[in-house]
Amino acid sequence: MIDDPKYASAYSSVSNHLSFSVTRVKWNKVLGPNGETTGLYRDGVLRDWFALQNPDYEKVVTIEERDDVPGYYRIFNVYDENFVGTLFNANASSLCIEKTYMYIDATNPEKVWIPTFRAGLMMMPEYGEISIGSYVTDNEDFDASISSVYGTFEEGVMSFPSGALQMKMENMGWYQANASGKHRIIFPGYRAKDYELSLSAGVSDKMGVLPVSVDFGADIAQVRLAVFEGELTSSAAAEKGVLIAEDDPSVGKVTVLQERSDVYYTFKETGTYTVVASALDISGNLHTTDYVVFGYLKEGDDARQIKFSMGLIASDKYAAEGLTAENALEIYMSGKHIERLHVGLYEKEEWQSDSLAIIAKMRQSQMSASYLSQVNGEGLSLKQGYLIPGTEYVLAAIAYNGFREETFVVTESTAGQWDARLATYDLSDVSLDIAVPSREGYTGQYHTYAISSGMYSREYLGDALIDLTDLKTDPKQTGNAYQCVKISGLFPKCKKQFGLPDDSVNFFYYNGYLFNYEQCFSEYYYQGLYVYPSLLLLSVDGGAYGAYAGMMGGFVKEGYLAFVDSGEYGSYGLEFDGFAILAFSDENQNQFMGAIEITTDLLLVRSDLDPDPIVGKTDDDDDEWDEEVTMDQIKEFRGLIRKGPMNLVETFEGFLMSTADRISQAVPKNKLDWETVKVNENPFEFHCPDFDVRVDSKLQ
Repeated sequence: MIDDPKYASAYSSVSNHLSFSVTRVKWNKVLGPNGETTGLYRDGVLRDWFALQNPDYEKVVTIEERDDVPGYYRIFNVYDENFVGTLFNANASSLCIEKTYMYIDATNPEKVWIPTFRAGLMMMPEYGEISIGSYVTDNEDFDASISSVYGTFEEGVMSFPSGALQMKMENMGWYQANASGKHRIIFPGYRAKDYELSLSAGVSDKMGVLPVSVDFGADIAQVRLAVFEGELTSSAAAEKGVLIAEDDPSVGKVTVLQERSDVYYTFKETGTYTVVASALDISGNLHTTDYVVFGYLKEGDDARQIKFSMGLIASDKYAAEGLTAENALEIYMSGKHIERLHVGLYEKEEWQSDSLAIIAKMRQSQMSASYLSQVNGEGLSLKQGYLIPGTEYVLAAIAYNGFREETFVVTESTAGQWDARLATYDLSDVSLDIAVPSREGYTGQYHTYAISSGMYSREYLGDALIDLTDLKTDPKQTGNAYQCVKISGLFPKCKKQFGLPDDSVNFFYYNGYLFNYEQCFSEYYYQGLYVYPSLLLLSVDGGAYGAYAGMMGGFVKEGYLAFVDSGEYGSYGLEFDGFAILAFSDENQNQFMGAIEITTDLLLVRSDLDPDPIVGKTDDDDDEWDEEVTMDQIKEFRGLIRKGPMNLVETFEGFLMSTADRISQAVPKNKLDWETVKVNENPFEFHCPDFDVRVDSKLQ
């Protein structure tokens, strides 16, 4: 009853009684089997969208369980400044804005899920606070029609597979996360078990010896191998794996391994064989099976030779498409019974510099099944543009027919004269000898060369000016101004066709070089709409990223300023080759309109060294085209996807300086891009188990 005259009136007809209930929830600290008080938390969310320096770092956490709901857990302030700072190797105090609980529903150990929670983390104000939640129908943030992806709780370890989690940035929306499937919580007194098992087969040598590599995790005590004639299906192999583990005599000779090993087989007959492996723990329990199928050639068998041919052609056959003998080559390949094909196109100079390393790199990817079917059928013809005039190229292929593997190499030169203005540059070409001692060394007038949409080689796009400027810092940080240069004239097409008032871009100067950072242009009004443009880095796979220092500018020769991939994000599988200007219709950049300019292979040549610029015939030369440009053309590159921010969280100065110091030499890249080559619709016409075993431990 409320009887204080300040809050209750004797003359009011309103009741002065309140009735309410309170639920008091008791939370108990989770202890391990031997009284352990802490577990481990590994994040699998942030690594997908931000450049973490220590992505696998595990935080020590205290876990609590709800007393009245067994299997319902919580962890307080997971993403604190120590954890986030360690992930990024930076001071994260300004990013952690509040302390919150993360809850985990493991009442069903086979359907573990995380209700959406605010992580108390904000990378940048324009992104908004980060929230994390499970992608399941139990989570009210997601529609009931989705296909739920749950985690599991087994042997004290909560694991979340790829696609099980989503990250929300308040001002930008939801993004799929945990692509690596590494999000994990280990409870007190437990550890993550490693029961991984993998087999890979090589190719039989002239002596009829074929190697099979066997790798397995630390919690596997024993691996048993058996061999079967023919090609087993996955289900049949799994059945055999159980029999192997049970010592069933029907599986024949069994090889037992207690260490990761290379196993060498010699069979009496040529044929197809399947090796099946069963992995057992220390108690003899079967955990994992795997198998590998391979073709085997006995000693002296010269059958099943590889039938494959390929070549390069330089011609003007496709000049109407912009593909000429100077900037493109036609690739043709034909074969029979080819099961696996690795192909790469390289400049001869880089091939000769380290062909063995390039071949190893080629093996990391292979031709798609659809292309391979054409190779084995009527033949495959491809058109590869973006090449350099007067340059000799090497087409290399590694072909495997199920029994043999062979490397093929052919060469061809593009027509015309080599020209430094058209050459391809990478980090290894940036000359230390002509690195300028101060930013003043970059100032002056330049000609802008780049590959823009509709081009297959670099062309003169317009004039650029490099001036000195300073970037003011956040007063809460150092309060200094960083040394930068301002470059205008990098995106003339965007100015001309889409009305961008000012295309000036600032680059941070450090230790003789220039480095990019994410930057938004000022909004502007165009054809009845407000446009909010954002400058991002363009990756070779077609994604747009906000990545500090992903591109570096430096002189490759006197007066030739090239912008190349810095190598900083190579560990994330990213390689940048240019810039993309994305247009949005709102200030928070939620409503994506499209890419209004895509520019790659950017090169600035000092004007006094370039009296006769290379001018090509582009759409910009057509006055009628210019008159008809509308906002609809902003949708020209709608297929380009903004994959989200990738900004580190050090101070601007600290990050750029540490990044610049970490950049190393780039690995030679495969010039043959299967996403960009064009298939010719009119292809060329082409005329053309009894066994012994030896085991070598990998630990020796």
